[in-house]
Amino acid sequence: MKSNKENDYQTAVIAGNLIVGSGVKITGVIAVPNQMEIYGQIEGEIGVKTLKVHLGGKIDALINCENAEINGEASGKLICENNLVLKENAKLTGDVSYVNMEMNVGAELNAKIKKMDHD
Repeated sequence: MKSNKENDYQTAVIAGNLIVGSGVKITGVIAVPNQMEIYGQIEGEIGVKTLKVHLGGKIDALINCENAEINGEASGKLICENNLVLKENAKLTGDVSYVNMEMNVGAELNAKIKKMDHD
């Protein structure tokens, strides 16, 4: 049977991932096994392996993740068990726990921060 590359790509993109588009607002408890990309708005509680908040994206939540890359706005409580990257347009407020953090010029951090040990 011949593989259909477009269907293979769509399956790889969809499996275990969530994209919240611009103009979309989700409120609640969200569990994503792989990657979550935010262009819209999220309020509530998030458990995810990799979180990406894009320019224009906004989160106000309790966030538990392994890795996070923020280039939009995030507030609440963020627990990042591995790498936290704040891009040049990031605005992060609240309580932040992290193992490794990188902050680009232009990023705003107004939070109580705590460095955790990597297990």
